[in-house]
Amino acid sequence: MVRTPCSFHRTCTSANCPASTANNPTYDDAHTPSRVYLDGSVTYTFRNEGAKRWQAYINVKNILDKDPPPMPINTYWTANTNTGVYDYLGRVYRAGVRIKF
Repeated sequence: MVRTPCSFHRTCTSANCPASTANNPTYDDAHTPSRVYLDGSVTYTFRNEGAKRWQAYINVKNILDKDPPPMPINTYWTANTNTGVYDYLGRVYRAGVRIKF
């Protein structure tokens, strides 16, 4: 059996599969492992006696810094995964202040 860079894919061996080439491999098992990401956010609202109101916030995405599952290399994604579905940046922090006048 020929292995791809992702060990959970197998080359298609059944007679009804299209021909497999180096640039366009054919797989009979297109399973991709799932991922669960943990995100967190905290917001605090400060209120004055006047009309002004402001908030301070912090947000952390992918707190556990989980890597996305690997996928076969193809022409649609520049990373080793589907960047439209999985988090490929790792842990990301965001903090800021919102002011309402």
